[in-house]
Amino acid sequence: KLYYEAKKRSLLSHDEEKWCERILFGRQIEPTGMLNARYNNEFMEIVRKRRSIRFWRDEKLRDDEFKQLVDAARWAPSSCNRQPWHFLLTRDKNKIKLLSEIRGQKNIMNAPNCILVLLNMQSYNIQEASYTPYLDAGAAIQNLLLMAQVLGLGACWVNFGPNEVDETKMEKVKTVFGIPAHYKVVSVIPIGHPKIIPFPPGRKDISDMLHVKVS
Repeated sequence: KLYYEAKKRSLLSHDEEKWCERILFGRQIEPTGMLNARYNNEFMEIVRKRRSIRFWRDEKLRDDEFKQLVDAARWAPSSCNRQPWHFLLTRDKNKIKLLSEIRGQKNIMNAPNCILVLLNMQSYNIQEASYTPYLDAGAAIQNLLLMAQVLGLGACWVNFGPNEVDETKMEKVKTVFGIPAHYKVVSVIPIGHPKIIPFPPGRKDISDMLHVKVS
């Protein structure tokens, strides 16, 4: 709405208008049909083999690996294409220990690296703030986890919301990591090269969750 109002009043420069069009609408791409069976099989292999990892080798995540993870995450869908995500990587053992203690999960302390998933809450209005941000975060996190599987990394998605971390402890995390007040920490992802890969847990049969209404 703001974009169209600004455009109607000629408030945007040419560069600003092009930037808005690129961010809000993206490029138009002609549909090319379904990907072939090979890609479908490869994708399902990645999905099925992804595990929640809680034991890692003592190896630091490289900058280029972190960049690939964030690149995958940023292509996730978000409400109104807000792209509110920010990702903060720490390799600092003391900071990882702090996250482990505040969250009350000892396995986080085993990780040589930890990614904090942040949301810029200024992207949302009051009505949306209690629900929509978490959907946006979940979509980006899933992309990141799948890319971790592709890269041979192991990660564990850990909730870090108000139900798990009280306001006082959250403020301590923000202070230690230098996170601005209008950013919300929604998840902590311990990540690294896995030492142990667990067997996959069982899954409900697809027939138990698939429903088709014909009318």
